[in-house]
Order: sequence, then structure tokens, then C-alpha cells
Amino acid sequence: MGKSKRNVVQRGMAYFLRHPNKVISGEELGSALFGRTRDSVLQDAYAAKAKSYVHHIRKKLEEERKRKLINFSGFGWKLADRKLEALRVAEKARGTAFTHIGSSRRKLDTVDVNALPKHLKKVRNEIEAYLEAVLAPLVLMEDRLVGMIEDWESGKKLLK
Repeated sequence: MGKSKRNVVQRGMAYFLRHPNKVISGEELGSALFGRTRDSVLQDAYAAKAKSYVHHIRKKLEEERKRKLINFSGFGWKLADRKLEALRVAEKARGTAFTHIGSSRRKLDTVDVNALPKHLKKVRNEIEAYLEAVLAPLVLMEDRLVGMIEDWESGKKLLK
């Protein structure tokens, strides 16, 4: 890997480590790595170039920091939470790995919190907080879409 590529990967790692609980889009990563510009074509090119570096950033994070990037298809990437990652490894070792958010949520909802030992209550709370952090952007997007649909429908009524 050349020196300039290595520098970009290092800056990308640093950006993800500074924003551990945030889903970072390709556009945001492009701005962080290559700078902001008013030219939308150039900004799109920066985003595309940043996306091409994600593989190298992910590889470097896993090698050096033992951290993973979670891909939120169509939205961006987020640095995986160490505690949740440790829980996933433990679950995988027992053969009951989480398949997706919905099934994990259902499993958690069926647990009687009062029957859990103290350390498991803490783990359950941390998982719930993580799930809320993951689901919050989706809820915001759903709200925006509902608002857009309502605006469109009201505009359609005005045209009639």
C-alpha cells in the first residue's frame, strides 16, 4: 500500500474511532477524507472514492484494533460496539448467534428481567440500547417518508 493510500486509511480509521456510535454515510466519509466542496459532482466523486477505501479501513481496524465495521446497506457504516461484538462471539460459540435485529428483539422481550442475575441485566440493557441506536435512524427516516407522502397527497389534492 502506497504512502498516500496508507494516510487515507489512517484518517478513515481515526474518523470512525472518533464517531463510534454514528452511522457514517459515504458522502460524510468522503468529506472527512478528502474535504468539503460546493461542487456536487466533485462531492459525489469524493464519496465514491471514500467507499472504495472502506474495505481497506475495515481490514486495518480488524487487524490493529480488533474492531469491526457494520454495513448499513444504503446508509453507511458504523463501528461495532465491543460489548455487543463480545456477546455475538459468545452466542456463536454456543450455537445461537443473533440472526437479525427482529429476532434478537423478540428474544430479549421474552426474558423476565427480574429473574436475571445482575450482570445479565446489564448486558440486556446494553443490547437494548444498541438496538435503539440502530433503529433510531430508521424511525427518523420512516417519519420523513410519512411526511413526504402526506405533503405529496396534499399537493395532489390541491391540483384536483
